[in-house]
Parts: sequence; structure tokens; C-alpha cells
Amino acid sequence: MKVRFYRLISTYRENLALFSKNARLYLFGAFFASLGFSIFGLLFNLYLKDTGIKESVIGGIISAGSAATLITMLPAAHLIPRIHIKSILLFSGVMMLIGYIAQSTARNESMIIVGAFWAGLFSPLWQLSVAPFFMRNSSPRERPYLFSINFAISITAGIFGNLIGGFLPTVFTKIGIDTTKAYRLSLLSGVLLASISLVFFSKLTQDRVSEFEAHNKKPILVRIREYNWKLIFKLAFPVMLIGAGAGLIIPFLNLYFNKVFMSSSEQIGFYFAVLQVVMLIGTLVGPILAKKIGIAESIVLTEMLSIPFMFILAVTKNLNVALFAFLLRGALMNMSQPLLTNFEMESVRRWEQPITNSVISLGWTLAWTLSTYIGGKIIEKSGFGVPFYIAIALYFISSVIFWAMFGKGENKNSTCANG
Repeated sequence: MKVRFYRLISTYRENLALFSKNARLYLFGAFFASLGFSIFGLLFNLYLKDTGIKESVIGGIISAGSAATLITMLPAAHLIPRIHIKSILLFSGVMMLIGYIAQSTARNESMIIVGAFWAGLFSPLWQLSVAPFFMRNSSPRERPYLFSINFAISITAGIFGNLIGGFLPTVFTKIGIDTTKAYRLSLLSGVLLASISLVFFSKLTQDRVSEFEAHNKKPILVRIREYNWKLIFKLAFPVMLIGAGAGLIIPFLNLYFNKVFMSSSEQIGFYFAVLQVVMLIGTLVGPILAKKIGIAESIVLTEMLSIPFMFILAVTKNLNVALFAFLLRGALMNMSQPLLTNFEMESVRRWEQPITNSVISLGWTLAWTLSTYIGGKIIEKSGFGVPFYIAIALYFISSVIFWAMFGKGENKNSTCANG
């Protein structure tokens, strides 16, 4: 066991040394962005609930941000190959922070929705630029490790963010601030930490876009016809099903522990922090597993293994059992996420990567938006069981479809990246 552990550390050390300066700067910025946004994500629903807002309205607020994301998803894919990633990260980062500040300080539901919508408008520029940025600033040798390290850094930041976020409201209430204001100040603290990411992004070297220029000079209708839409939609459809299942339950897991088990914000913060630790371990193991059994096989295996733990969450009334299932489900489902992103990018030609990333994200976000709204309605009327059962079915179908399309053709699909 020790030999395998040291071999894992040695493998990562060798590949870390290959990371470019741009990649390293991005990773530092991503840490602070994830730190701040994890605090915000942990507390936002609890803040809304504390102000008396119902679950259905909370679902609507989350959906407003996702709906805005849908509007700008495809335009963002068109812009990313033409604009330096540094400019995209700085501009979209500032605009998103304004939206989060608005959500934290607004005193009525309408303005909170406006803030969520505003932040959602600019999030695709941030989200969709990362994978092409990594593809441009890495070689095939270290690329899987770069994607995994990025995800691991996000998880590590989430550990600290959830711990800090869980205790911040308590700290503020102990000095005489009422609960609602304590939540509000905690949310703004998260926004402040996230803003530090802009310092690192401002130091990025402007990346070249010349590799896209030959394709970009063609008329737009010609470019559209040249995309391999069949492959792009094959990649997007299983992810869309996962998005539909995730939207039913993931945004409400903090409310799940709060309502079903009467957990406090401190306890919920601790649960999510432990989840991040388990996910971190899984993320680091992911590339090793993929090397042994294949990327597509790893994706399907981990998704399938997560399903029994979702069922446990749906039926158990024991907190310890629920926590065990919560941790294992999260670790298994997220273990394959960086592998899936890498697989998607290497399955298409280089100039197709932005549009592929956009279409996949569009499908996922559309499904997430609709299912989050529906999930809030179902939970308010009948509890958490039904959304878990529907999510289980969607996850299972997604895994079967992904395996049917890519399980036996992974190597063939993965040779297109430099085409």
C-alpha cells in the first residue's frame, strides 16, 4: 500500500513539473474563486430560507441564474476563440462578482432573482474558457493530470470554504448580529475571497489564438457545417441526463440535512467539508484508474457505483447512514468529472473544442435549470424521496448510453484532438 501511495505521489510530482506558468497562475486563481464561491454556495439557500422564502421560490432563483447561462452559452463559445482568455477571465469575473454582491444585499425576491440572472449571464465565459485554455497550455503527457489537479484544487478550496462558511454565521451572531445579517455578511465574505482570484488572472500571459484563425476566417455557415455535430451531440446527451438528475437533488442537499435531520449550518458545513476531502482523494485516484481500465470505463464504473448510495439517501432516516451515503455518492460521481472533460476535449478537433464545450454545458445547464425548478416544487409538496428516485433512473440511463456509444471506441475517439 505504501509503495502504491509513493508511486502515486511520484507520478503527480513528475507531471506537476511540466505545468506551464499560465497553468500554474490559473490554478492559484481557481483556488480563491472556489474558496469564495463554496462559502456562498453553502450558505445562500440557508440565507434565503432564513428570510422566509419557500423552497419553490429558491428553486426559481437558482433556475434564473441557470436560464441566464443558457442565453449566453453559445455566444460565449463563439467569442472564446477570438478573445484572449486573460481578458475573458477578468471581465467575466468582475461581472459575476457584481451579481453575487447583488444577491447578498438585495432585500426582496425580485432583486435577488435579478442578481442571480446577472451572474448567470457571464458565468459561461468563465466556465467555457477553462478547458480550451488547458488544451492550449499543456501537452498530452501532463494534460489529464492538469485537469485532475484543477478539479482537486477546487475540491481543496471547497473543504476550507465549507468549514469557514459553516462557522462564519455563528461568529457573527456571537458578536450580537442577528441571524439574517450574519448570513448576509458571510456571503459577502465569500465574494471578497473570490475576488482575490482576479489578481492571479491579471498576471496571465496573453495566449495565442492563431491556431483557430484559419477556421475563424471562414463564413459562419461554412464553420457550422464543418463541425462534427453527430459526435458533439453524442458527447452532450449523456451529460444532459446527468444534469437533469443532479438538478433535482444537488442544489437542495444542504436543505436535505437541515430539514430531514435538523442539522445546523455549522454541521452542514462540516459535512460538506468532509465530502470535499473524500472527493479530493477520488479525484487524484481517477487518472490512475483511467490508466488501468480506460477513461470511458472509469466514467461508467464510478457513475454506476454511486447509484446505490443515492437510494440510501432517499430512504434512510439515520443521520450516520445518510452521511456515509452522501460521502460515497459524491466521491464516486465527481471522481470521473475531470476525466470526462478531458475525454470530451480529446474526442474532437482542436478548433471544435470551444463549441463542443459550449454545447455540452448548454445541454447540462438546460437540464439542470428545468429540473432544479421542478425539484423545488416536488420537495415542497412531497419531500426529498421522489427527486432521488428520478435522479437514480436518469443517472443509470446516462451511464448505459455513454457506455454504448464510447465504451468500445475510446481510443479511436481520443485521437482527434490535434486534427
